[in-house]
Amino acid sequence: MKNVLKLFAFVAVFLFASCGGTEPKDLAEEAAGYLQDKDFKSFVGLMTDENDPEANKDQNMFIGLIQDKMSKEIDRNEGISSYKIGKQVIDEEKGKASVEVEFTYGNGSSDKKKFKFEKKEGKWYLTM
Repeated sequence: MKNVLKLFAFVAVFLFASCGGTEPKDLAEEAAGYLQDKDFKSFVGLMTDENDPEANKDQNMFIGLIQDKMSKEIDRNEGISSYKIGKQVIDEEKGKASVEVEFTYGNGSSDKKKFKFEKKEGKWYLTM
């Protein structure tokens, strides 16, 4: 019985770890991956609580705007070949954070972007 409980605990920890982190740096990693894959719907999903119908009403509009802007930049640079997560700055008092991300493109150029986050009801969200 102890072995079953240990196995269950191990599987539970693994599942929670693979669901993504709760820190801005973890969310920046997810966001950069979504941009690399040009998965703009998932990228925008990091901006809202999936259980908030009001926030989700505007989601399609945001997806279109971000897809139009980011897709052009990504395509112009021949795609995102890699990215590196950099410095994270968190201001817990204000509930704000930023994470630097360096993108390397298919054409060899690179660009640093700063992803900004805001904490709402104990959970971090990507902001624009």
